[in-house]
Amino acid sequence: MFLLFILLLIPLNGYADNPCQDLSNEGCSATAGCYFENVCTQCTKSHYCPAGELNRKKCSDLGDGTFTLSDIGATEEEDCYKMLGCDNNGTLVNNCKYYYREYQSGIPAVYCGGDDDPNAHIEDNSCYMNERDCSAFDTNSCTGTKTGKATYLPEPDMQKWSVQNCKCKEQNVNDTTKHCIATKNYTASGTVANVGGTINYTLSNYYCTGCIGGHYVTPDDITPQQYCQAPSGNIKVCKCTPVNQGYYMSSCSFGYPLSSQPSSCVTPTPCPAGQTTDGTGATSLTECHFTGETQFCDAGGCFTLDEIQGTYYINPSEWTPAN
Repeated sequence: MFLLFILLLIPLNGYADNPCQDLSNEGCSATAGCYFENVCTQCTKSHYCPAGELNRKKCSDLGDGTFTLSDIGATEEEDCYKMLGCDNNGTLVNNCKYYYREYQSGIPAVYCGGDDDPNAHIEDNSCYMNERDCSAFDTNSCTGTKTGKATYLPEPDMQKWSVQNCKCKEQNVNDTTKHCIATKNYTASGTVANVGGTINYTLSNYYCTGCIGGHYVTPDDITPQQYCQAPSGNIKVCKCTPVNQGYYMSSCSFGYPLSSQPSSCVTPTPCPAGQTTDGTGATSLTECHFTGETQFCDAGGCFTLDEIQGTYYINPSEWTPAN
């Protein structure tokens, strides 16, 4: 009895899955997805069977001849497709269907993972997923780390990449205009025409994390400036100031959050007694030297190095302290 029940189910399921079964010649012709060959048969792969036609038609006869595939029961030429591999940030995604209907429409979408979800498209005869890492595009305005994804806009009047979610961060940048070691954040806007296009990033904010050599932080350097934003807290360093003549300072750094002026990068080192530098912004002790005005005094009186240069034929800047 159980075996008989199973055998009865098989033709019932087969009938349900095959709408063409047992149709008459006229009924077969009137039913899309069916064709007549001795009996009414469901349209086979790589063919399509429109209503009003007795015979099946080859997909390979359409267009440029490359749309050679279809699924069982295809009803019209738009159901024909070809398989493509799509570039997903350099990784090939297989099993993507490019339908003849998209080829005809001029908006070439490729369906990956579902026939109702065109999540890829064609550019210059190559296939690309509709989301792409911002880092996969060229840029000439930010050399840092790119994050976010660009999204393809398939509308007929667009067909471009929206890059409004793209961001770029540059760290440890020697900013010669602010005289500081900076972290800079950039954002993008608008669209890019194709995957070979260039994203232009615009500075959104920055903050200093240290001073380049020869500079230090003064109270004025933590006052608000355009684009300067703290990563945490309200205090931020927006620039550094050249050290005064007679002082020096190597590059330095500090961290956030800041509750006031940072404790580092604030105290330049003075040159040894009697020495100075050629100007502001000295970076090391080696820039400290004596000058012709350097004065030496003892019980017998005072003299300058200029006054004894003719005696010893030594330029004042070449004198060094005795150990």
